[in-house]
Amino acid sequence: MKRALIFLAVQFSLVLSILGTADALRPDAPVGLLPTGPLAEQVRKLETAPTSDFDLRRQVTKTTALHHQIDDFIVKQIEAFPSISGSQLQTQLLKIFCPSGATGICDDGIQFVKVFVEEGWGPKTVRRQFVVASQIENGFMGPEGSLVTIDSYLWDKNTQKARLTSEGGREFNGRTVDFLLLAWYPDASQYWIFVSGPPLGWSGRAYAGQATLYGVGTDSVTTIWKSGNLPDLKIQLNKMGWEASYDDTRRFYNNLSAPSVFDSYKFDYITHHFQRVIHYRY
Repeated sequence: MKRALIFLAVQFSLVLSILGTADALRPDAPVGLLPTGPLAEQVRKLETAPTSDFDLRRQVTKTTALHHQIDDFIVKQIEAFPSISGSQLQTQLLKIFCPSGATGICDDGIQFVKVFVEEGWGPKTVRRQFVVASQIENGFMGPEGSLVTIDSYLWDKNTQKARLTSEGGREFNGRTVDFLLLAWYPDASQYWIFVSGPPLGWSGRAYAGQATLYGVGTDSVTTIWKSGNLPDLKIQLNKMGWEASYDDTRRFYNNLSAPSVFDSYKFDYITHHFQRVIHYRY
């Protein structure tokens, strides 16, 4: 009887070992993906709205520190899995920015993180640039109610290391934004990315929209085009380039006729040149 029990125990262990090995060899097994739970828990805690000026300042400090931790996570994730795709990295980051069980943090239609990366990968790949655009809400409204960043990371085959090389986008802090890719220039290692959106918790007749087209390179984030603050500003891409709809501030608030404006910009990818070709009032 004792021998039979020992035999069954050994067989059971072998079955578990085989199952574990098979699971590890699955094509969709998360090989090289780092755990996201600890950072997700910190994001979840940001739901608690501050009740005093001291709590507000502490919340902003915590969010800034958390962003630095997410930077470190991204660097380590790229080093652990250099061939990671953009969708895989974005899924990893969504687990952090939109943790399961959080309410109010990941509302429908809000882009809390967007990853841009060249998907080509092979033995001759010597470096990869990853651009991560993100926003973290602090649990309150106002100029510091959210932290918006566009960060560029570079992985080098010779050192097998990744590092944060440039960052920008902080002028959109306190806004809920969208990220749109207009163009990618692989030879220059530069992405042209729109960031646009209204203030958090806006109310009234119109919100003060803002939009900027950034050139995100490996060593700098530069402003290519900027809209200024315009009532009800919306940006979207079209076949020519992009379009902007907004209200004329003077005409809108003075109840004058034709207060709305539609602008369309033609963009030439080869020359990097763009110009406004339609300016229509209605």
